[in-house]
Amino acid sequence: MNYQKIILEMNTFFQKYKELEYKQHTIKDLNFAEVQTIVLLAKNSQLTLADISRERNISRSAVTQVIKKLERKHYINRVKVDDKRFNFELTEQGQAVCQEHYQQHSYLNEHLEVLLKQYPEEFFQMLSQLMSEVEYFWDHLPWNGEKE
Repeated sequence: MNYQKIILEMNTFFQKYKELEYKQHTIKDLNFAEVQTIVLLAKNSQLTLADISRERNISRSAVTQVIKKLERKHYINRVKVDDKRFNFELTEQGQAVCQEHYQQHSYLNEHLEVLLKQYPEEFFQMLSQLMSEVEYFWDHLPWNGEKE
């Protein structure tokens, strides 16, 4: 078996997925970070800037910049709760972006399900095992400060 060919094909597959994820989260005049933030706020409008920072794993200053851009582009509004707190609400434009994002996910899931149904359950058990082992390997690479 040519394992180098399989590794190359896996790398190509992962790269294609990353490209898809980026393209899917680039809607209208919004970039990846902005779409991700809109979707996050659609799920919970009471998130603080610190909450968004933690959820998205980006700095608070980066979150502040994204929020300001989304406000300038009229995708979200701040709604004052009291003197110290505010929530976010999606504008109609923000809701439309969310709707498009969810439609994209739905389309992908429906079509992938058709493809997946062509394979036996045993295949997915083996694939799941492989993915778990590869993920474990990645988590324990020597340069990640972990021991094998």
